[in-house]
Amino acid sequence: MYMSMLQPCLSGSSPSFPFKRTVLVCCAPSQQSHVALVNGPVLDARVPDRTEIRFGLPSKGRMASDTLDLLKDCQLSVKQVNPRQYVAQIPQLANLEVWFQRPKDIVRKLVSGDLDLGIVGFDTVSEYGQGNEDLILVHDALEYGDCHLSLAIPKYGIFENINSLKELAQMPQWTAEKPLRVATGFTYLGPKFMKENRLKYVTFSTADGALEAAPAMGIADAILDLVSSGTTLKENNLKEIEGGIVLESQAVLVASRKALIQRKGALNKTHEILERLEAHLRAVGQFTVTANMRGSSAEEVAERILSQPSLSGLQGPTVSPVFRKRDGKVASDYFAIVICVPKKALYKSVQQLRAMGVVDAIVDLVSSGTTLKENDLKEIKGGLVLKSQAVLVASRKALIQRKGALDITRKILKRLETHLGAVGQFRFYVAYTLHWQVSANMRGSSAEEVVGSGVLVSPLTNIFNEETPRLYVLLRKLGLGSTVANTLSIS
Repeated sequence: MYMSMLQPCLSGSSPSFPFKRTVLVCCAPSQQSHVALVNGPVLDARVPDRTEIRFGLPSKGRMASDTLDLLKDCQLSVKQVNPRQYVAQIPQLANLEVWFQRPKDIVRKLVSGDLDLGIVGFDTVSEYGQGNEDLILVHDALEYGDCHLSLAIPKYGIFENINSLKELAQMPQWTAEKPLRVATGFTYLGPKFMKENRLKYVTFSTADGALEAAPAMGIADAILDLVSSGTTLKENNLKEIEGGIVLESQAVLVASRKALIQRKGALNKTHEILERLEAHLRAVGQFTVTANMRGSSAEEVAERILSQPSLSGLQGPTVSPVFRKRDGKVASDYFAIVICVPKKALYKSVQQLRAMGVVDAIVDLVSSGTTLKENDLKEIKGGLVLKSQAVLVASRKALIQRKGALDITRKILKRLETHLGAVGQFRFYVAYTLHWQVSANMRGSSAEEVVGSGVLVSPLTNIFNEETPRLYVLLRKLGLGSTVANTLSIS
């Protein structure tokens, strides 16, 4: 039955076809993608008998490097003894194996039970998972690998004035004898999308090469492919059309439902990975800002800070007294404030704090002269002509005469000083302690009850909540009660 759906795409006089020429006819009511023959839903798959938990990661390309970077930022660095090996470890996760695979193979092996967890693009899950009920999205937005699957047509010829999927479907050129020819690698999502949008006369040819060349070569009328910036489409005189986006995609964490329920330790490991991912992603683009401010009381300082909504932080500012000796007595007329601000609002927040009377500090950095030593050269006494580093320089006349020049220079200068001050403070702290600094809000009746330590000006790397919200979503998907969360432990 399935083989009867395969037929030649073009007749004899067509140009040579450098792609695979499997053709899927989209208009048949009972049509299914040929991929289902090899990779269809496996609803009754049993979890293979093994003790280790297997985590599939992309083996090549931008998705692979970005995935490793994300895990490293979550303190889950992947250790690979030999780059040619396909198996690796994450030392922080005992009894877990990392397997490097092609993205589509990760999905297939999740379905077959050969993998338990994986990170791939949502487009890959949708194409090769084909709605399989055993595949469960644990985290649907890892914030990299952004793209969308979209239909694109030429900007010229009969398509010049076609700007929407509706207009494309209504073109009189498409008939049963001469259907719309679409080149794509998405042989499941493509026919499904066309059927849902009621395009009657469409054929799909699978392609492994550069799809953008297919319309110009005359071997397809349109393409269905992943689009990131759209630059490649424009360079090949192709355009997207309204209503032509099949799905939005980014990297996701996906798991086997049966593995999470049946395999010992799988849910615990997933819980830890999920919590680390969410903690890091919440912190991306956030900065802690610490400053000293004069005030009569902690409440008075907090009132001034909270008068600016952008300075309220995650739950509000942390305000604590700064003690110093004055005239032989310990006094506290300054208060240290700690707030969390988004990176985009950092400059504005610092400006608002300065307007309230905060205290700043600037640290200069020094170069080492290692290159001279490595080349058997030495400096001599009295031979120093000048000390140099990068400087911001301007025309005196321009600052005085050109409208806006002084204001722009002032803004640039303040941003530079704000950044250099933060860099200096961070380096000084690391060189001094060589420890992580952990900051947290804690409920208490008095400062004496809650004992704290030092503070640090630094970009945030992780923000841990009491519990990750996606864990409860995952437990509901698995049909497990939320009380199960209390039994999960990080091994």
